[in-house]
Amino acid sequence: MFDSKYVGARFSAVTLQMKVKHKKESEMHEVECKFEIVDRHLLLATLQDLNAQDVGTEQQRDEYWAHPNRDFAASDEALRTRHVGDRLMVTYKGPKLPGTVKSRREIELEFAPNTPPTEIHEMWLALGFKAVATIHKHRQKFKIAFDERNFEIAIDEVTGVGQFVEVETVVPQQDSKGAIAAIEQLCQRINLVNPIRDSYLALWLGRRDG
Repeated sequence: MFDSKYVGARFSAVTLQMKVKHKKESEMHEVECKFEIVDRHLLLATLQDLNAQDVGTEQQRDEYWAHPNRDFAASDEALRTRHVGDRLMVTYKGPKLPGTVKSRREIELEFAPNTPPTEIHEMWLALGFKAVATIHKHRQKFKIAFDERNFEIAIDEVTGVGQFVEVETVVPQQDSKGAIAAIEQLCQRINLVNPIRDSYLALWLGRRDG
């Protein structure tokens, strides 16, 4: 679903291969809607009626990091390390643009399989970053074609937070408006209402501090 290319990088004494989800000539934006699940069985039946393809489940462990000199909460940015089996990804998310549908810049690097996660952890600490939270979730993933676009739908069980569904795609910045219109129509077809703009990190912190 996403255009990717590989570049080499060296961290500590380990040479890694990283997959970049953006191209220099075209800044990529994540376009996403999130909803709290009211009736999971009805949601699954609706996805089946729309011929959504079930592509399996996975356990995700997301570590969020705080910048040493920039308040990510104030700037509405995020830096995340994601662990899925032997896969390791680092993702930067820029500030959310105004609107009901979340749209923001996203840069994601995927490291070679079986990359030692301790190397990345130690790198962030050496650079002055601090761990903010670790969020665990079970994700059931679907793919669906709609309005000549490809979307990913994720049903998430987030530990300590609840059950949610996300509908998302990643597009070049200049195509964001078209993707937003399409994702709004798709969410209507799935009968999803009352979108949530907060990230899982914000929801988790709210539960913890509330």
